[in-house]
Amino acid sequence: MPAFGRLCRASVGHLTTSDNVAVRRATEACTRDAKVRVDDEATFDWHVNTVALYALEARRRDDGAVQLTAGLAGYSPAFDHFEVSVDDTAWQRVTGARYEAQLAPGEHVLRARLVTSAGYPGPTSRVDLRLAAAGEG
Repeated sequence: MPAFGRLCRASVGHLTTSDNVAVRRATEACTRDAKVRVDDEATFDWHVNTVALYALEARRRDDGAVQLTAGLAGYSPAFDHFEVSVDDTAWQRVTGARYEAQLAPGEHVLRARLVTSAGYPGPTSRVDLRLAAAGEG
């Protein structure tokens, strides 16, 4: 059995893994009857192969640029790695779940996706940023 556990599909169309404590109840129900409906969205509303992209820190450097640290989280039964693109540049492979960039003040677009072990990219998540120049409100 793979390290991520045995998969089952609930009637709402989401996948769970039996190794994930947060969805243990849903998984146990799923192993009894694959058509059990799970309504607890806080526990079980994950979209497979998507990325949650969030800012961990934004710090102004002495040269006026902003050092941005972003966190990446995703769920995929065949996860391999994340990729990030800033302002429509080429996709960059990210090791781990953090991405750091030095950005000039102004407007930027940060995109992220996960890639499966078969090499297929998931849907793109996007965050629009407006970084104020030093002294701007």
